[in-house]
Parts: sequence; C-alpha cells; structure tokens
Amino acid sequence: MKMNTDKCKVMHIQYVGIINANHEYSMLGHKLQVAEREKDLGIVFSSDTKSVEQCMYAANRANRVSGMIKRTISNKEPDIMVKLSKALVRRT
Repeated sequence: MKMNTDKCKVMHIQYVGIINANHEYSMLGHKLQVAEREKDLGIVFSSDTKSVEQCMYAANRANRVSGMIKRTISNKEPDIMVKLSKALVRRT
C-alpha cells in the first residue's frame, strides 16, 4: 500500500520551557504540511497542547443533540428526557 503524502502532516508540539526547532520534514520526496491543529478519531489535537478546542467541540456537539431532542420529541416527560439525554448526549 502506498502512502498518500498529501494527507500526511507534521505538528510541532510546544511544551513549556522546551524550544522546538520546527524542522521541515519530508516523506517520499514531498515536504509535509505543518498543522497547528488536527482532528483524529473525533478528538481535536492542537500544537499548544491545550484542550480548549476539544472542550468547545464536545460542548457544541452535545448542544446540537440536546436541541434536536427538544425539537423532535413531543412527549417531554422527565423520565423520557433523562433516558434520551443519557443515551444520546453522553455518547457524543
């Protein structure tokens, strides 16, 4: 299987007190793109190692699902809403 170098990226992680030289990397003769943030398997990684973007991403998804529940469910009894929240919102 051939590597698709167009989809490969490099991320320079910034740690406190450690100087990162930000070298250029290549694969199969192609220079790799530098990424500041990348999403993989539903998790957002950023070069500054902060989780702010991941928290915002998760909160936005949960808000969208809870809004969908509120719009589409006509029977809003508390036990039904709790079960839907546990099944759908927690899963996202």
